[in-house]
Amino acid sequence: MAFIQTPTGNGSGVLVQGGYVVTNAHVVWPFDQVRVVFPDGSEHPEAPVMNSDLMADLAVIGPLKTSAEPLTLADGEDLVIGGEVFLIGYPAEQEEFPQPAITRGIISRLRQWEPIEMTYIQTDATIAGGQSGGILVSEDGDVIGISGLSFGEAAFGLVASAADVEPRIEGLISGKDLSGLGDRMVPAGGGRTEHEFNLLNTGDASMYVINEPAGTKVDIEVESAADAVFTLLDTAGNLLAYVDDGFAGLEAGSVVTELDGPHFLVITQLTEEPAEGLVTGNRLLAPYDDADDGATITLGQTVAASMDYPGDVDTFLIDLAKGDTVEVDVDSMNFDPVLQIGAEGAAEDPLGFDDDSGKGIFGLNARVNYRAAQRGRYLISVTDAGSVDVGGSAGCGFFTHTHACPARANSRSRGRAAPPTICPGALDDHRPVRQLHRHHPDQPWRDGFGAVRQAGPTDRKQLRLPGRRGVL
Repeated sequence: MAFIQTPTGNGSGVLVQGGYVVTNAHVVWPFDQVRVVFPDGSEHPEAPVMNSDLMADLAVIGPLKTSAEPLTLADGEDLVIGGEVFLIGYPAEQEEFPQPAITRGIISRLRQWEPIEMTYIQTDATIAGGQSGGILVSEDGDVIGISGLSFGEAAFGLVASAADVEPRIEGLISGKDLSGLGDRMVPAGGGRTEHEFNLLNTGDASMYVINEPAGTKVDIEVESAADAVFTLLDTAGNLLAYVDDGFAGLEAGSVVTELDGPHFLVITQLTEEPAEGLVTGNRLLAPYDDADDGATITLGQTVAASMDYPGDVDTFLIDLAKGDTVEVDVDSMNFDPVLQIGAEGAAEDPLGFDDDSGKGIFGLNARVNYRAAQRGRYLISVTDAGSVDVGGSAGCGFFTHTHACPARANSRSRGRAAPPTICPGALDDHRPVRQLHRHHPDQPWRDGFGAVRQAGPTDRKQLRLPGRRGVL
């Protein structure tokens, strides 16, 4: 077992053949190097992160030269329900050279996430932050899963089955893009102190990465003829700055960073008309192009996408005829999706909105059933309900699916969200999703139509996510 440390948190990993360490993608995101320590005290302070699978939440580190013995993964899906199992990892670890901890439980049941054909083993073994990337071991000593999820007040463990994980690990080691998302690595350097940008509407954004250590003063100025807004977040998703002082012209702000690693500068605008602008800073700003923004989706299509940084809002385009009724589902193991759909130019009044109607194991998937009031182009916006106070949502994949439904003879649903009914052929209602912290009650967030929102009472519940950055 390996202890994994990044500038913003800790996690667990398992050594497999070839000197590779397997862990969760969310443990290492957004870093390309991490610290790895084995129980014998051997240390690899700059172990390379070679590949990640953002859909299955897997990452491979290495190869490392080590005398530690690799472990072999085994198929545990046929083990009896109620059989004894053990979780091994580094939960809530504070030491620099720790020993792994072990907890005991039983196999409660199996669950499936069909989009990537992944089986999860549910167990009542105690799981805590830092356990992510650890292993589930049978009473015979076989490694049958990679831990990474917990849910419910009792923090039940949900462990990716080794039988399904192993072929994905082999694919990652061979360099394959298993998630179908392409290269989503956050720039680790480079950039300039000045950039021109163009924003098309309220759903558009321009993002830059600032790679600076804790204690660095960062000065930002944004100048635009439109009503520009900028936010600055750190890797853990902490909102360091939200600047919107005027309706046009110059917006300026200064902060001192509190964490090492990448910081994310996101520029948006509150006006629908296209506008050009100029951003300047006293630190290097490395542009990051969000490949999902502006992608066109058609009826019946499923699109793979990713929350690429804290506060990310992915906006897709779909053309609808008057009277078309479409059901849109957002399905993810990785975050709590919020879904909106509305016509272009509908910044003040998004026509369809949902957080949790898509159900799923945790009741957090999003679904909107919507009828177009007119022919035209519509925006489908997806963000994370906890996007501004947990960086764990970043670097995580999701699927957006559209399905044409029979026309509904309900005039009340025209031009807005129809009741969230199920149409034939729609996605299964029982897809698991990772639980996250939701909005901090004192922090605003921006939806895909440019509106700045404040977390309401239902957004203030705390959900569990082991292995994320920050306090674990």
